[in-house]
Amino acid sequence: MHFCHQTNDIIDIAPRSLPRSWRNISGLDRSSNVELKAVGWLPVVYVNVTYNSATQIRTGPTGCNVGDAVPAGADEVTGAYALRDKTQQEVDDDKRDQDLATLREAGKDLALVLTELVEWALANTAMQPTDFTPDTKQRYLDVKAIADRVK
Repeated sequence: MHFCHQTNDIIDIAPRSLPRSWRNISGLDRSSNVELKAVGWLPVVYVNVTYNSATQIRTGPTGCNVGDAVPAGADEVTGAYALRDKTQQEVDDDKRDQDLATLREAGKDLALVLTELVEWALANTAMQPTDFTPDTKQRYLDVKAIADRVK
């Protein structure tokens, strides 16, 4: 759990785990919330923590940063994340980035396809897609489909 410290209703230490000792207090991390509140430490409760990274963008949190105000007498600080749906362009850009990463990782599969293609081309004068092994043909088709999307 994260805690932040406030002085005069303004956060002066950002959310973090409680230190074992602080100023002249040892065992701060074993203190009760009442004891912690008495010396300015308040637990942070986060809202809108979960989101779908494929379709949403999360920013924040706000309300728990250094300089943010804390309501007088508060027992906790609320860290709020803002959520918004991704635009179609952002979704498309993410898909393109994933496709490019897949292509970068596909080196061993591309090497297999190219090796088999070269060996077959050297041994034959005409090339037919049915001449590939089913595994190589499928790998080729998968990589070609991704390559076609990112052109």
